[in-house]
Amino acid sequence: MNRYFNADLNITKEANYKFYLASDDGSRLFIDGKRFIDNDSAHGTVEKTVTVNLGAGKHEIKVEYFQIGGGAILKLYYSSPDIEKQEIPASVLFLK
Repeated sequence: MNRYFNADLNITKEANYKFYLASDDGSRLFIDGKRFIDNDSAHGTVEKTVTVNLGAGKHEIKVEYFQIGGGAILKLYYSSPDIEKQEIPASVLFLK
């Protein structure tokens, strides 16, 4: 089963943002159309990270998830010098 979501992420301050994508099967993270995390294959829960410099404004993010078997775990977090690691809050996400 393949699932994805697509949203605009509103960044209020230019900084290096660290994204954490955790899944128990395959997952990918795209920011502004570029793939930054490719967490492929069937496996237990694995968290992959990437740090991206983002300017203030809206940035498109897309997460793809490939459910192969077992449970369904998919979590997306972020952090920056001013933000402790947390799930990306709905207040800065605009689903498409």
